[in-house]
Amino acid sequence: MALVTALVVGGGGAVVIAQQASAGWGRDGDGQGWSRGHQAAWRPGGTIQCPDVGQNMTQLPDDARTDVGQLLADLDQQVADAYGQIPTDETEVAAAEPGDSRQVLSELENQREETIEGIVQATGVEGQQAERLRRMSPCQVMPPANPVDTAPPPADGESGGGGGSIECPEVVVSDVPAAAQAEVDRELGNLQRQIEEANGRLASSAGEGGPNFVDNAILGPLQSKRSAALDRIRIAIERQGGTAPAGLQDLSACEVGEGGNDPVDTPPDEGEAPDEGGEGEAPPPVSGGPFPEDFVDITTVTPNVTPPPAGNEAASTGTFTVDCGTNEEGQFNSDNVIVAPGVSNGAHHLHDYIGNIGVDAFATDESMAAAETTCTNGDQSTYYWPVLRVLDEDGDGSIDAAGGHNGDHNGGDAGGDAGQIGRDDVPPIDDELDNAHNSGAVLEPVEVSLTFQGNPTSPVVDMPRFLRIITGDAKTLTNGTANANASWSCTGFEDSVQLTDQYPLCPEGSDLVRTFDFQSCWDGQNTDSANHRTHVAFAQADGSCQEGFQAIPQLVQRIVYDVPQGPVFAVDSFPEQLHHPSTDHGDFINVMNEQLMAEAVACINEGRECGP
Repeated sequence: MALVTALVVGGGGAVVIAQQASAGWGRDGDGQGWSRGHQAAWRPGGTIQCPDVGQNMTQLPDDARTDVGQLLADLDQQVADAYGQIPTDETEVAAAEPGDSRQVLSELENQREETIEGIVQATGVEGQQAERLRRMSPCQVMPPANPVDTAPPPADGESGGGGGSIECPEVVVSDVPAAAQAEVDRELGNLQRQIEEANGRLASSAGEGGPNFVDNAILGPLQSKRSAALDRIRIAIERQGGTAPAGLQDLSACEVGEGGNDPVDTPPDEGEAPDEGGEGEAPPPVSGGPFPEDFVDITTVTPNVTPPPAGNEAASTGTFTVDCGTNEEGQFNSDNVIVAPGVSNGAHHLHDYIGNIGVDAFATDESMAAAETTCTNGDQSTYYWPVLRVLDEDGDGSIDAAGGHNGDHNGGDAGGDAGQIGRDDVPPIDDELDNAHNSGAVLEPVEVSLTFQGNPTSPVVDMPRFLRIITGDAKTLTNGTANANASWSCTGFEDSVQLTDQYPLCPEGSDLVRTFDFQSCWDGQNTDSANHRTHVAFAQADGSCQEGFQAIPQLVQRIVYDVPQGPVFAVDSFPEQLHHPSTDHGDFINVMNEQLMAEAVACINEGRECGP
């Protein structure tokens, strides 16, 4: 058995939908699949996990976009509704019956079966792809990854999650078509990174859970994640006319090597007080996130920024800058017209919008082309991203450890200093939307810059009007980090430190910065794709575009915030994504008219700096 990494979920991975709840679920005796026969104790803070249907879709007819968007949003809402039927505090946990979780998940599976069948019919997929989607209806409840009450490491001689290491079959892929090599290499890299994350989880989980904890919380999700990555390798090869190795899916299951037995519950010795932490440390974990480990003092981070590839004589070195403000007009909604057109609350989190006025789930190419804009040069494009919130109600650097974020999720009425810091123009969120997992005062950026830049190896071509690009992944805890593109930093540190999976704590006098580098290569044909990704791509290591793609102006979006000191802020997220920093993402629809786009391309290709 070769050591290979684990713990990134791909298209077939588990949806970690968690606020508070849980029961434990065990593996079948043969180690394959999940058993409804094993029922462990309820523990607050766990997660409902379901396969991600959207990431497994490979085709989406234009006439099915709205219907499928609604159905995918229905799947999200069904899981969110299931949380309302699961215990969320110690009193409810104590009163729960052992079969409650089975009943909840049985009803959820029935709902998902019907919805997924609707997706199959709407898209017209058949055969293996249709069956793959239909197999994604069952879900499971998993123990909390970051329980509020964490037992200490086991004593010598006791078993614990920190022993041993994850061992997985080695994945060797040969005879890869040249056009698929970059994607295959990326997935092989994901497999390698996965083991580091899984082993980190194994080491940090000493003392957590019961006798099936490692199977339930680490090896089970790992197998799903590896299965998805291996399937993406197969699809990449076959899409380019190659033949994928036989038995790839047989390489998905892993095990813990010697010394890594399942942990046992190890309570503190009688009379021993739990470690409360020293002065100045992060607050205790909050059920639903963010967690203390999601933050890091940026002054302690080793520089990790690598210089961009050197350009050649054909490089396009100019820049074209657009000023669209900081959302002074207060455009907000929890829709996403790219991912879920025609679906209200398709994002389950609030977006800031600048540029095109009035964009929501029901916006069309025609309505956007006719709309006003906040951009000073007449750019009608829409730029949007999840809002950032201050999480403490009193502005004292504390997070409400009782179960989420302090403050009113509507933002301006949060009270205390947070209410003064936050915006007072955020519209109330309809209670029916059930977005209360995103709470706290909404922050307005102090600066937003939108810069289009060139390619280090070639000129750029015009973006087609209504091109849609999503950068980053709002569901990294579901899909893994393959599409993660979050970049968090602080002013004064941007050239040396960029973080994806932690929020930086900036020193006094330094502001928080979110940066989105959008995909800069286009397939030359499509303005969108079924998964909203494959029609565009990032440049290769040398800055060039892969075969069949051409360079377009690269949007670099930089958003700056003056945040309070301490771990008291987080990005809005889907309820299942726990406000993790890696879920940060940005969305862009190009609505520049042909004249303005031609001006931008000429400026970039001629090496000029244009804009306000």
